[in-house]
Amino acid sequence: MHDIYGYESCTDELLHPQIVTPLPLSVHKNAGAELHLLCLLTGYPPMEIEWYLAGEKLDTLDERITLTNNKRELVVKGLRKEDCGPIMFRAVNKYGEVTSSCLLQVNASSVSARTSFKKRSYKLLSTPSMKNKLNKVFGKT
Repeated sequence: MHDIYGYESCTDELLHPQIVTPLPLSVHKNAGAELHLLCLLTGYPPMEIEWYLAGEKLDTLDERITLTNNKRELVVKGLRKEDCGPIMFRAVNKYGEVTSSCLLQVNASSVSARTSFKKRSYKLLSTPSMKNKLNKVFGKT
């Protein structure tokens, strides 16, 4: 687009959606954790923004999912192993479309492993022979 003097106008750049802060390439979280993803962009008129997980549009009717900051920030509470997959941010206005993607990896919760370790440790320390050994070490009779 050129202005009345024949110079190229920067209007197209101001109108076309442009990502200023893209999503990270990948995110690793533990099951049960909270995910926060933010994608900042410019453009006018305002854009229609959508988020996708593994190709499916994210539904804010799911109480775990919240979109804040004019839909530019995605928050997912209580991550599950099945939440793994590519996440895509998409913004569209009448001048164009932009996307940013990230791979979400959710590790199995380590809480159950810690809990079972604590239970085994407690059982071991609770045996009469171990109590006697600990009492001798710490000077209790």
